[in-house]
Amino acid sequence: MTRPKPADQTQLGGSFNQALFDKGLATRREVLGREHVDASLAKAAEDPLRMELQQLVTQHCWGDIWNRPGLDRRTRSFLNLAMITALNRPHELRLHVRGAINNGLTKEEINEVFMQAAIYCGSCYYVPDRTLVGNWRSGALGIRAASHLFGGIVPHGFIATKVVSHGLWAADSQAPAGWAHGLAPRLHGCVLSGYSAFSREDALRAGRALLRNGPVRLKSAAACAGRGQRVVEDNGDLEAAVDDAARSGALASGIVLEENLEDVETFSVGWCRVGDHTLAYVGTQELTRDRQGQPVYGGSVLRCVRGEPGRLASLDLSAGLARAVELAVAYDAAVSAAYPGLHASRRNYDVAAGRDAGGRTRTGVLEQSWRMGGASPAEMAAMVHFFRTPLQDEVWAYSKERYGADAGEPPAGDCVFQGEDSQVGFMTKSGGILDTRGSEYGGS
Repeated sequence: MTRPKPADQTQLGGSFNQALFDKGLATRREVLGREHVDASLAKAAEDPLRMELQQLVTQHCWGDIWNRPGLDRRTRSFLNLAMITALNRPHELRLHVRGAINNGLTKEEINEVFMQAAIYCGSCYYVPDRTLVGNWRSGALGIRAASHLFGGIVPHGFIATKVVSHGLWAADSQAPAGWAHGLAPRLHGCVLSGYSAFSREDALRAGRALLRNGPVRLKSAAACAGRGQRVVEDNGDLEAAVDDAARSGALASGIVLEENLEDVETFSVGWCRVGDHTLAYVGTQELTRDRQGQPVYGGSVLRCVRGEPGRLASLDLSAGLARAVELAVAYDAAVSAAYPGLHASRRNYDVAAGRDAGGRTRTGVLEQSWRMGGASPAEMAAMVHFFRTPLQDEVWAYSKERYGADAGEPPAGDCVFQGEDSQVGFMTKSGGILDTRGSEYGGS
């Protein structure tokens, strides 16, 4: 016969004080919001251990500490925000900002807490998921140099997209403010034959001209990971694709029309800096299939060297890799000269080599990335490796992306993300160091 649980014990035998729990529950609801607190308790009811933790926190944190008479709730919220910031717990910060507002703190006061914490805990280092746009010297984030972030800042949004790689159909073609008309001639030979277009008329004219030499690939400005693209083979396909881009709003941001290649091999060339540590790399990419069965970016294998990109030229590289490095470096120099407002601590370039419709080998830079990207797990693995092994100047690293819950487990310590992504569903991202170039990387 099972004995009933004493009133002063939790289900797992911990101490329980009903009055203190009720007091803490009331305070917790007032500060964090009844909906959030009740949802947390309801979820914990399914698991005795989680409920034990909820009862512990509600009694001793909210029932005892938050109700001590020495400090009012506003002051405790000030302290909470500062401590959570210092401890780098962003998952808790949003909740406690809401609690601070409920306790009477103003937006201006909360801003000052963060400024105070930043100056004493060290200035923020930003890792944005996209290239930032704006005046990098006076932005609200307080970024004063490229060394303050992993990524880049551009003066105009279109510079961070695919459209920057190609010129316009004509000198009077529609273009966004800030467009550098002199860049296209500088990129000649660095990129594949193509145009950028911001109107239906320009897109059709450019597409028809390119179709005379073979199929044409259309890409939306912000397409990434192999998505947002289609190949057209005649004028009818072209008109349908351009009209689709207009209806979806993609044409307003610009589309790229570019010669299509077959039997493509894609190279990755890049360099990045974190603090005083710099590395450069060259390598190859692979494709995988997403949950809809479409071919998308699947990972990279990179040969990484300590130092600036000039070191890549001294490596014993295949002709294809050497050409990719040459084109990426030239592309970077041309774009940087055309847009001096570009500042980046992470520069990555995808270079494609393949056959055109006439069977000729063509190589060109497809796009740039001045933000955290698919190859970043490999970049960071190499950066950490060089930091830990100061006498080693070269290493192979990998990044890998797979879709679906049955994709397999990455090696221990290499998993960067595994879970449900709001855009693409369940996926696994991993990255790490390879013992040798021929190593099977990243598990299945």
